Amino acid sequence: MYLRMFLSLLALSPLYLLRGQVTVELEFEKDFYIADEAMTASVRITNFSGRSLFFGQGNDWLQFLVEQEDGFLVKQKGLPPVAGEFEIPNASRGTRRVNLAPYYKMTVPGRYQVTASVFSRELDEILQSSPGQVSIIRATTLWQKEFGLAVGEDEGGKPSYEIRKYVLIRALNNNRLELYVRVASRDDSKVYGVFPVGNLVAFGAPEAQVDRQSRLHLLQQYGARSFRYLVVTPEGELKIRRRYDYTKSRPRLVRSAQHGIAVLGGIRVRVANDLPPSTDRLKDKRAVPDIEGARCGRGSAGLNFAGGRFASGAKVGSSGRCSICLGSRVPSRPSFKRKKETNRPYARKLLKALPSLAVVANRSVRKSSPYSIGSVKSPQSYWNKSSRLRAWASII
Repeated sequence: MYLRMFLSLLALSPLYLLRGQVTVELEFEKDFYIADEAMTASVRITNFSGRSLFFGQGNDWLQFLVEQEDGFLVKQKGLPPVAGEFEIPNASRGTRRVNLAPYYKMTVPGRYQVTASVFSRELDEILQSSPGQVSIIRATTLWQKEFGLAVGEDEGGKPSYEIRKYVLIRALNNNRLELYVRVASRDDSKVYGVFPVGNLVAFGAPEAQVDRQSRLHLLQQYGARSFRYLVVTPEGELKIRRRYDYTKSRPRLVRSAQHGIAVLGGIRVRVANDLPPSTDRLKDKRAVPDIEGARCGRGSAGLNFAGGRFASGAKVGSSGRCSICLGSRVPSRPSFKRKKETNRPYARKLLKALPSLAVVANRSVRKSSPYSIGSVKSPQSYWNKSSRLRAWASII
């Protein structure tokens, strides 16, 4: 009885009411990561307290608690940078995004539980979010290459070098094979970047080469005729991302003294996620009917066509010309002509042998049905009732 009275008084207190009107939510971009991959946590604060709340004063207003599946705490390597003051007015929400991978040692495959705690000076309370679940999955090394990099000068003024490595990693994510790129120091004591490249296919191994600037060039096939081309810097940044398609020749990486490493063969296809973004504009912007399975007349693109635009970025105008091939024709719309019905010998014999069956079937079908064959006198005349009888015969 006394416990119920205490809880009732607590629920009616102004501080409890204000705390209940401020909520904290924790979300992640996805559920599965590999070790050292960027793990961005989004902390969303919703304010319905009737006043403006201020956050970001210092680097201790937002903290995270990371636990393993068995309840053990994960070792923290440092404090995430969360400083930066901002205001959340009443009936508004604010979001702060933090990358947890460099500051928490989540390298062992398994399930992890993350909780965010937010301190509010106006309410003088610590607000906690519901636990968020993420998983670290196992990965397999496909290829790695060590390289030297000049990082400055020593005390004597001589260039100082260190050894780093590029690693291509394969992981099974949600029953789908994906390829990752990892840039780390030689002894893995420092990781400069880990990011996903995309899906892997069973055919076609990735091609990887390092140029004179110690940049990684990667050409990877991810479809029947589609290839990704990426350039990664020693700092773990993705600088170039392009798409190439298999035409008369297969795209491949070649090294030359004049141009360094480049893609030879195939054809480049501009898409929306190119890096740097493509500035080319397609001249023909008129609407085109949707065509699924259309192919370029010359065979240079060979891509599915939908929404008036090739999935690769090529566009077909009302004249049916591909913007990549510049003149090759593509069917303007799919053909939906009905195939000519052919006489079926077995159906004709069946009608001759069983005239009574046709009469019974005719009576059992309603007059409004498209399979109704009407009243006829002979089995041969059944067949002369054109399409309605042929449709009925095809059912038999």
